[in-house]
Amino acid sequence: MAVVESKMAVAKNVLRVSMNFIGRPFGGDVSRASGKKNQVCNRASLAFSGLPMVLIGILYWSMTNKISDEDFAATGWLSTLPDPVRGSVLEKARWRTFGPGDTVYASGAAGNTLWGIGSGTIKMYISAGEEHMRFCHAVGPGYWFGELELLLDLPRVIEMRTAGNARLLCLQEQDLNKIAEEYPALWRAVARLAATNEALAIAAVDDLMLRDPRKRLAATLLRLSGLRWDFQGKRDLPVVPVTLVELAEVANLSRSVAAKLVAEFVAEGMVAKEYGRLRIDRPDRLELVLQS
Repeated sequence: MAVVESKMAVAKNVLRVSMNFIGRPFGGDVSRASGKKNQVCNRASLAFSGLPMVLIGILYWSMTNKISDEDFAATGWLSTLPDPVRGSVLEKARWRTFGPGDTVYASGAAGNTLWGIGSGTIKMYISAGEEHMRFCHAVGPGYWFGELELLLDLPRVIEMRTAGNARLLCLQEQDLNKIAEEYPALWRAVARLAATNEALAIAAVDDLMLRDPRKRLAATLLRLSGLRWDFQGKRDLPVVPVTLVELAEVANLSRSVAAKLVAEFVAEGMVAKEYGRLRIDRPDRLELVLQS
């Protein structure tokens, strides 16, 4: 079902882009535009002639934001497991596909699964209880999560949502227990996974205590792209799916300050703005901001 919905979502997005392209030059009442019929026909022709490029862009993003099953097994936490254990995990776990904006699991849900990202980007949301769910991090291929609640037998404290199409490996608690019966050291590996994610959380808090807003934003962007405080050895994210509102929240900045600093970073060639996301073009310059 998720696969069908994701395909429908792609089709709708392509149609929306095409219709926006056709309608954009008019702005107001099309009926009053001179030569409206020819203009509409010409715009429609241009839009649909450019449709293959839209599709190519979508396909390129889907292809580059994933890793093969072989690379997946050799990346991050999974690669630290002994060969027999890694093989058992891959044998018992099941791949699941999600469409854009799907919830992998919600805050408060049962915490009885372990997840690994094969393709796509997952956005984390958290709430202290008295606030709305707020964006706090983004992770991509090779990253594993879900171990905290599994170890502590707690409901989910973080909500995980897809930024686009995603393919995730899901290991159920009962299957993990079966593997651990033969390989007891697996639980130590899961505890080590929890420690890496705890270290990331502590490092993120440390970054948020930077007093200089420019440094705080630079540190946040590097963390979101996986170039700062990566304790799992996963792939980095050169394109971060984050809106200005989300970026302001995750960097603990006002929207106006966040907008001003992003504009500065764009002007200095460090990042580029895309719809609903930021592309990290010069992480080395973001590092220099932190060192200044």
